[in-house]
Amino acid sequence: MSKPLIDGEGEVRELTSLDMTMFRPVHEVHPDFPKRVRVSQKDPVRVSVSLRLSPVVVDYFKATGKGWQSRIEAILLEHVEIHTSK
Repeated sequence: MSKPLIDGEGEVRELTSLDMTMFRPVHEVHPDFPKRVRVSQKDPVRVSVSLRLSPVVVDYFKATGKGWQSRIEAILLEHVEIHTSK
C-alpha cells in the first residue's frame, strides 16, 4: 500500500509513477458528474490562418500587451472598411 497523498498538515506529496497508474477517469469514479457540453461557436466564425509578419511588427504589437492579435485584426478591419466603402 502506498503512502497517503496528503500529510497531516494538508500538504500533497510528490506523485509517483505508481500513483499515476491508480488514477481513473472521473466518469468511472463519479458516474453522476456532469459531462462538459461544448457550445457551438458564435457567429461570425473566425478563420485560422498562418501569417508571416515582420519581427518589428510583431514586437510592436506584443509590447502593447494582452490582446495584441485582436488589435491587429481591428486595424485590418478598419483598412477593409475604408477601402470597400464607396
